[in-house]
Amino acid sequence: MDKAEMASLFEAFKLNELWMHLIPKLSEGIKMKLEPYVHVDVGGSKIGGMPDLPDSIAWPHAYEQPLAFVAQINLSEVTEWDLDEKLPTSGWLYFFYDALNEHWGNVPEDYWHFAVRYFDGDISQLKPAVPPEKLASENQFLSANTVFYPQTTFPDESSVAWPKVGLTRKQWMSLGDLEEHVYELNSGRYNQLLGHSTNLQSGMEQLCVQMSQHFFETEHGSADDWVLLLQLDSNDKECGMMWGDCGVLYFWIREQDLAQRRFEKCWCVMQCF
Repeated sequence: MDKAEMASLFEAFKLNELWMHLIPKLSEGIKMKLEPYVHVDVGGSKIGGMPDLPDSIAWPHAYEQPLAFVAQINLSEVTEWDLDEKLPTSGWLYFFYDALNEHWGNVPEDYWHFAVRYFDGDISQLKPAVPPEKLASENQFLSANTVFYPQTTFPDESSVAWPKVGLTRKQWMSLGDLEEHVYELNSGRYNQLLGHSTNLQSGMEQLCVQMSQHFFETEHGSADDWVLLLQLDSNDKECGMMWGDCGVLYFWIREQDLAQRRFEKCWCVMQCF
């Protein structure tokens, strides 16, 4: 859905005034549609399965227990949809999470229960990883291919980017109906790179500031610095993934760190219903 299509949607739900306030807050995201049971070549983007890792990247562990591999993004496959040119144009991003213990990301110790790795070498250096010996069954998922397409996004009402505008009860109800319609258009999934997050609970930017200051010295910045890197739904039918009770994983990063490819400075939050 592009900006023009979204404008028509807000008009259809009689939210024209709100739309005018949201226009300066719009952000370009990259939606991901999953295709289960489709073969993915080495180095291709995938959700679940086993990563294709170079020798320079070891499988992340939390207290000697291997984390679950949840996503591999071939950045060359998403460059054309990265309209704001925020991501590197080459390389691979790997996302890991402790699916066995499902940490919420609301205490500093949760830093050890997720990991984001970046590799910008040649594809010839990648090879299918062998699952670690102690990898729990809860930390293993089926693999699904990913198809990317652009998506203009507007901020969640609990986000720091939400405009300071008053809405009537009727308008709030219309907004809820609109959001449900967008969810259905996206096949009932919140899989996305960049853009605004779709929050199941409260906004997460301030939480990222509070948690990151325990690890990143004085560089944690303000809530406005944090942007969504990856939003991963409970893709239970496609991959056997379930975060809490039909929840979503959110990987956040400061814009400065994203620009400098410092992906070790991400923060992960899990929310569920």
